[in-house]
Amino acid sequence: MWKNKDSVINAYETTSISPARKRMRHASNRDIEMALFEWFKTVRSQNVPIDGPMLARKANSLACELGMENFQATNGFIERFKNRHGISSKTLSGEGASVDNSQTENWMQSKLPSLIKDYEPKNVYNIDETGVFYKMTPNKTLEVKGTKCFGGKQSKDRITVLIGANMDGSDKLKLLIIGKFKNPRCFKNVKSLPVDYEANRRAWMNSEIFISWVKKLDKRMTREKRSILLFVDNCPAHPKIEGLKAVKLLFFPPNTTSKLQPCDQGIIFSFKRHYRSRVLDHIISCLDKHIDKQINILKAIQWFYAAWKDVTPTCIQNCFRKAGFMNQAQHEINATPQGHVSDSSDTDEFEDDDIPLAELASKWNRLRVFSDIDKNISFDDYINADENVVSVEQKSDSDIIAEVQQKLKPAETLSQSDEESVSETVDDPPPTMNEFLNAIDTCRRFVLSKSDSCDSVFGCLHELEKFSVEIGKAKKQTKLTDFFRQ
Repeated sequence: MWKNKDSVINAYETTSISPARKRMRHASNRDIEMALFEWFKTVRSQNVPIDGPMLARKANSLACELGMENFQATNGFIERFKNRHGISSKTLSGEGASVDNSQTENWMQSKLPSLIKDYEPKNVYNIDETGVFYKMTPNKTLEVKGTKCFGGKQSKDRITVLIGANMDGSDKLKLLIIGKFKNPRCFKNVKSLPVDYEANRRAWMNSEIFISWVKKLDKRMTREKRSILLFVDNCPAHPKIEGLKAVKLLFFPPNTTSKLQPCDQGIIFSFKRHYRSRVLDHIISCLDKHIDKQINILKAIQWFYAAWKDVTPTCIQNCFRKAGFMNQAQHEINATPQGHVSDSSDTDEFEDDDIPLAELASKWNRLRVFSDIDKNISFDDYINADENVVSVEQKSDSDIIAEVQQKLKPAETLSQSDEESVSETVDDPPPTMNEFLNAIDTCRRFVLSKSDSCDSVFGCLHELEKFSVEIGKAKKQTKLTDFFRQ
């Protein structure tokens, strides 16, 4: 036992083996067992009830796909499988997919305050993934009566965006974008991105990307000498991670994230609203210039970055408060009762207080008339078009088998050239230094002609000029011929 100490401790800490077991035996058909357990976790995350006969039938099916036609899942195999992985029989209570209001209320009032009481609001974080159809345009339009409307097929090109922030809104984490292609063609001549970018075949969050991202966050918090709580939803793509120093990972109860997760209370909605607004601005600009309005992933990333910047700390604070995240001083403040939380500042809520009553009545009458005219075209519908898109890994049988075979017999990594996008068009060549400086000068003249107070904008333009000077001073790459005299 002492000789195999490391393997015993590792099995105890990283697997679901029951601590009461005295032997560390592995199944004779280990690949079938690993595939069956991965399938079990995936299906249970979708709240599908599973019993022994279902496990046996699925084990036989996986064995056939693995080429083991003589395998038979006996009662003994199923019992040993359940014992090895700590699986027990439980009775379902209520509707599996519904949100238990009593459970959420109890968690908000009893469990959550004890979890966050020792942490300052700036050290309580929540992250969540959302799928985005980044090329989608509105599918409704205004038209003259009697005119038939025809539209092209809506683009369903999807990527996953991981969003996270702390409780007081002072730290909005760097976005993580997950696409389908490692090196899209629009990334040509691009040396850095304002977001983190990962890729896999389905553009989903998976356990490998999640572990890597959390460990990177843990290193940052360790450098800053901070200790934080990180709340995430409970799904197979979010495994438990051992060895974290500054990040304590906590999971919401199953099927409660729609009520308990701050990101779902309006943060994601606000982010998507700002992004969709930029898509519409782009379409209008392209129509005015008579140019192609195609959107590639590079443009989408730039708009994602800007949209995340536009989500205000007030919006984030309100969403955390609505989800029950309140410190002692906030317990007497009521959360927003229904609907999405506004991302306007506190002073904006009372901006109509100083407007004369007659003018205010006229203003709301105009809004009411517009609402009656345009009641069938809702911007919220456009924002939420991809609300139910799957953004975390949902493994199929072929995915499970391929993953198990790779773990048991590592294969050579495929070339990334096989995963490059062929649909993304190459952007124009990057601007020259003269074009860059002329653009700064154009921006400065525009601001001077339009704004009464331009200090902050001029400061940004000054930083851009300093950046151009640093680029100009950078040493150029030497050529082989530079080492020879003429």
